[in-house]
Amino acid sequence: MAQKAKAKKTFTRKSQKRYEMVTFTTPIYEEEFTFPAVKHMSQKLAMALDAGQFKVFYEWLRNAGVSEEEIDAFAALDGEETREFIDAWSDGQLATLPKS
Repeated sequence: MAQKAKAKKTFTRKSQKRYEMVTFTTPIYEEEFTFPAVKHMSQKLAMALDAGQFKVFYEWLRNAGVSEEEIDAFAALDGEETREFIDAWSDGQLATLPKS
């Protein structure tokens, strides 16, 4: 008797993901940045970053509402500057709450 193929399960969000946004400044740029709070970074996104897949990270920022200018400024950083930027981002102040 042949086994019936098991249907692959898919999971769909009931509503769009909403992010708390934080504002912060860095010693690198004069302008203020507004990014989603670091706590909203998914495991999948963290793994993509570890693998050097920054396009995935930039797309996440776009989907969260970060401006292209802010993304370009982040993309222009070298390794040491990136660490400084992420430290400032992690210490950012709450700017907006997700709309319910």
